Amino acid sequence: MKKNNLKTLIQNEPLIEAEPTLTAIKPNLINQKKGSIFFGVGIMSKDKLSKAVPFDILAMFFTAELLRRELNFSEVIVLVADSHALSNNIFSRQKIELVTTQTIQTLQKIIINFKLLNFKLLVSSQIAKEQSFQEIVSKLPEIPNQYLTLEIADCLFLQKQNNLRLKLGWTMRKDNEEMGNDERFFDQKIKELCPFLSFVHLKPGRTFDQNRQRVSPYLSILGETRLLLRSGESIKDKINLASKSWNDPNFGGTLRHLANIVRVFEKLFGSLGNKSLEEKIQMIIHKSLK
Repeated sequence: MKKNNLKTLIQNEPLIEAEPTLTAIKPNLINQKKGSIFFGVGIMSKDKLSKAVPFDILAMFFTAELLRRELNFSEVIVLVADSHALSNNIFSRQKIELVTTQTIQTLQKIIINFKLLNFKLLVSSQIAKEQSFQEIVSKLPEIPNQYLTLEIADCLFLQKQNNLRLKLGWTMRKDNEEMGNDERFFDQKIKELCPFLSFVHLKPGRTFDQNRQRVSPYLSILGETRLLLRSGESIKDKINLASKSWNDPNFGGTLRHLANIVRVFEKLFGSLGNKSLEEKIQMIIHKSLK
């Protein structure tokens, strides 16, 4: 793949935040044989456990597969960050294990049902048992934030074991200024110890809540009104309820985001036909969980 082709892909893909991504792509990303892409899936916010996996996570899966194909990479690593949640010292191991198990089950279904044959699902508490991972952690400089320590160790470990070349994350902002409540806060620190790693920043997930529209794409906390990957999810009812409850011009941004996820699905797997957005989303959710 040529550099200009990658730049065009980044600029033309609505799910990618182009400006910060273009500055985070390294020249060595192009023409790497058997490289890998990595993204993490958190199971808790700063102080709340995830209640379900949102529909928005498919933006990460589909964009990762799109990039893998375009870059001719060998695999995509998906890491469930249970150790990271434990490091926050807020919830018991039992509660975290329950959410982790539920999350893994959903992610496995996505990989199997969409036939993402080049995806590998890992769990952070499992790789943390490996001696090579422990050696990486022991050699890191002292970092007060244990969550950040694990984030850096994950990338160093995957660089060594899986030829990691690209980390896929998400951001709240369009510009190059990092924020503390999205993944670019961690990515800026990771760059210091992984100088040859490239980063692609996706736009955040979306809710139908007026005061909290832009959120993490991979976890949903209690009280959010958003589309979830679960049986019985009524797409039309949720959208209608949200549109009646508040009048905000940004509501269209949520619908555009959902439509862009559907568009990437169709680009990868074929058209869903002449159907409404709600019908297409329902079909994708059904396929995710069958």
